[in-house]
Amino acid sequence: MSSTSIRCNQTWAWRTSGRTSSACSSMRSRPAETPGTSVSAAGHASIARRKAVDAIGGFPTESITEDLLTTLSMLNKGYKTRYLNERLSMGLAAENLTGYFVQRERWCQGGIQTLYLYNGPLRGPGLTLFQRIMFLPASWLVQYLVRFMILFVPIVYLWFGLLPLYFTDIADYVSHQVPLLAAYFLLMLWITPTRYLPVVSSAVGTFATFRMLPTVVSSLVRPFGKPFRVTPKGSGNELNQFDRYSFAWIASLIAITVLGLLVNVVPETSHVQGQFSPVAAWWSGINIVVLLIASLICFEKPRRLFHAFKLDEPAVVDDVPGQVVSLALDKAVVAVPTTVRFQSKSVMLKLPGFAPFKAELGQVTQRRKSVSRSGDKQAYYLHLYFELSGSARDRLIVKLYTGQYSRDIRDIDKVAVSLNLLLRSFGRTRTL
Repeated sequence: MSSTSIRCNQTWAWRTSGRTSSACSSMRSRPAETPGTSVSAAGHASIARRKAVDAIGGFPTESITEDLLTTLSMLNKGYKTRYLNERLSMGLAAENLTGYFVQRERWCQGGIQTLYLYNGPLRGPGLTLFQRIMFLPASWLVQYLVRFMILFVPIVYLWFGLLPLYFTDIADYVSHQVPLLAAYFLLMLWITPTRYLPVVSSAVGTFATFRMLPTVVSSLVRPFGKPFRVTPKGSGNELNQFDRYSFAWIASLIAITVLGLLVNVVPETSHVQGQFSPVAAWWSGINIVVLLIASLICFEKPRRLFHAFKLDEPAVVDDVPGQVVSLALDKAVVAVPTTVRFQSKSVMLKLPGFAPFKAELGQVTQRRKSVSRSGDKQAYYLHLYFELSGSARDRLIVKLYTGQYSRDIRDIDKVAVSLNLLLRSFGRTRTL
């Protein structure tokens, strides 16, 4: 399907912000290939007809998530939204925990605010029943309360003997709850086969619960009580940080759960008996594992600002041929034979289409075939750091962000995620 140019004139209005802006001459789109009409604008990565924006009186400001409210306002007027499943833009994600929660709290509050607005999903004219359901902020309202209850239920049973539901025997629990849980996990794996890790995904949601649940409650009570805050981006994350608040919650819940299990293991101190006890023990064990993984997220490791792209192109390091396997605006990872030795940390790096420039050899890593992931080679990986300026930097930006690399959406490497979690518990990380 041929692409359709979007010219910069008064026919179109588009959203850009900060480093995600694109030059007008390079903005291109293709006709939408999805029939859905419940798609929300994604902030900077959206484009709208000028006529539609004028019809709703400009971008609305009643909600702090103006992109969501813009979508609803246009749907109220009979316009349609489409999602284009093609990577045409890139933006900066929140780079540290502070930015992450500023962003998520704004999204949560803004979504709940739409419930109180005349053009929201409850009262907005022109919306279909399906659209009203899809635009309800149900995820914000439900997920954190449910996650907190999942952690809280076995604690209440272990300490007070209160059953969470009508319970006769284990057979009832297996016949009713296990199929439901299995269906949920299978559905998530089917929808996001390479993006969903059952235990890890639960740990991420659990970690966010302790800060997000108060935001949900406050947004319901005072939806317009907190001012707009911009997500801090572009500063990188070069320092170790520690989320004491979330860690205190996590450590307390782990301690209370473990003590509840220990108290009920000893017959003299046990005050809960019945067929639900094994279920509660398994439930508590899973919660402890999830909380332990969530606790690792509280220890934030330094992370570089610039996004690295996966490549497989030739390069030369001090006259030694190699292959670039990762490239960013300030770093390259080059694979060279294991027999190579360098006399100095200061080397000359030659990339295709670029004159040789100086780079600093930061570290050398190696993966052997016996422990390598798919695609790895038996080689030394040189982590080279550099600082380009002027036209050379501009050409590298064009190479990375307008070529095939920016359209390559990498799947999550589940093995790498699991290994990084293990290493992180020892204060280490594994990167390429």
